[in-house]
Amino acid sequence: RHPHLYTNLGSLLKDLGYLAEAVKMYEKAVECNATFDVALANLGNAIKDMGRVQDSIPWYLRAVEASPNFVEAVCGLANAMAGVCDWHARDGLFTEIAVRWNAVAMANEEQTAKIFGVMGRGKRPTAKAYKRKLLKRINYVPAQSPKQTQGVDKRRGWMDRVVEIVDQQLSDGSTWGRGVLLAQPTAADSSSLVRPTCGLVGFLEDICRLVPRVSTAPVTGLAVFLHNALELVRLIAGAHDACEVPEDKMRCWKHLMALIRNEGGWALRVVERAAVLIQRQWYWDAQQGSQHAIEALRNPQASVYKRPRLPAGLGAPLVPTVLPFHTFTYPLDAREVRLISHRNALRLSFTTLGGGAPWLPSHVYPPPPPPDPQINIGYVSSDFNNHPLSHLMQSVFGMHDKQRFRVFCYATTPPDGTVHRQKIEHEADVFVNCAAWSTQRIVDQIASDKIHILVNLNGYTKGARNEIFAARPAPVLVAFMGFAGTLGAGWCDYVVTDPIVCPPWTVRCEVRAERERRAHIASSSGGDVAKVLPKPEMQEKG
Repeated sequence: RHPHLYTNLGSLLKDLGYLAEAVKMYEKAVECNATFDVALANLGNAIKDMGRVQDSIPWYLRAVEASPNFVEAVCGLANAMAGVCDWHARDGLFTEIAVRWNAVAMANEEQTAKIFGVMGRGKRPTAKAYKRKLLKRINYVPAQSPKQTQGVDKRRGWMDRVVEIVDQQLSDGSTWGRGVLLAQPTAADSSSLVRPTCGLVGFLEDICRLVPRVSTAPVTGLAVFLHNALELVRLIAGAHDACEVPEDKMRCWKHLMALIRNEGGWALRVVERAAVLIQRQWYWDAQQGSQHAIEALRNPQASVYKRPRLPAGLGAPLVPTVLPFHTFTYPLDAREVRLISHRNALRLSFTTLGGGAPWLPSHVYPPPPPPDPQINIGYVSSDFNNHPLSHLMQSVFGMHDKQRFRVFCYATTPPDGTVHRQKIEHEADVFVNCAAWSTQRIVDQIASDKIHILVNLNGYTKGARNEIFAARPAPVLVAFMGFAGTLGAGWCDYVVTDPIVCPPWTVRCEVRAERERRAHIASSSGGDVAKVLPKPEMQEKG
């Protein structure tokens, strides 16, 4: 009797959509090991997915009892409490939960015996005894020091645990890739100089070979930065001690180290932005009549416009247990919501660009030719059916100026026969049903359609195919409508949003503009920087 085998088989059945069979396997796993937290939590998930949210809660409780720090169980329990609108239980009034679930269990002795084991001697417990046993089961400990955020208590009951878990996961994720690019001085090292690793030197050398400082394209700040950073890194790597480095260079090195403090995220961001420059360079070379650029358009496999690669030794980044779409139901501030989205974006980018997508070509995708005369706009969504997005967007596709734009719609789900789908199919210039297609085929189709602007109508919602955007088959990527918030992704150039769901202090370009504005005011006011220092909130969040 192996509970792990039953659990794995149950998970396989669940992934195939056989929920009832999956529940039976999980139950067998629990029979083998009554405290197996993974099986208990999976059983709760499967029962909840069957629409029996109320019945799932006792299983989550048992999982949390077996493993109080089991993230999936705690989050599943909090979500289930919200699913049955039991806000008191979710937010920590455990006397309420005891009374309510006591009434449920008392109405079904068999279920009570099966889940809580309180019928051991054939004797029904009193409500008071049941409540006491349940409080012990759920490991209830009153919060000693509630976490306050702008006067609002974020730590209450199960939601308290979820927020604590998210905070810890975000903190742990900030160390992704540590040691891959920067080498901290050891105790045996007489120098206190933080040195670049061979990985950082090689990474920048590879990037700079692909992104020249001067080319046919207009000079960009990133190209200049990368080449200056390479020169600086070589200087620091060759120094034996900090005293050998000129003072101005040391200041630059400290500034660069501050930028690289999240080593994995910085490297991934450089790779994504460098890919944009390389595709842009290809476009400019082709427009200038460069023979190798034109030949590369005919035969991309022989292209010199290679895709930059991540540094060796970089593992997959951690992602928080709470999904971006679920953050709207949690007491998290805008910065935490953005970081959760950002960590999910990092994982998806790493999976696509870091070798997890063997179909991705070694070159960047060819740039489309200039509009002649129409701009090709592609919309990708899994919701071109009877869905709120289609209710709102169904008329938009036919409202484009046909003289200036050509609209492509890529549907990643099969048709449902509703008028919403039919209207979109009729009014789009090109409608592609790619529900059964692989990601590679969809990406190749978008590239061959020579899309100029590709719009993501999903974001972090069910059915999203965000890896399409991570591959960047079009030069301009936009997020709109589907997900109410920033994607925090390098594979999204623009987001159509508002300052409520995306406060300006959580948007990189807004923070940079604010800093530049304050620096300009400081320089024009005689250098009295104290008068224009960023507000503490801006300084902290930026």
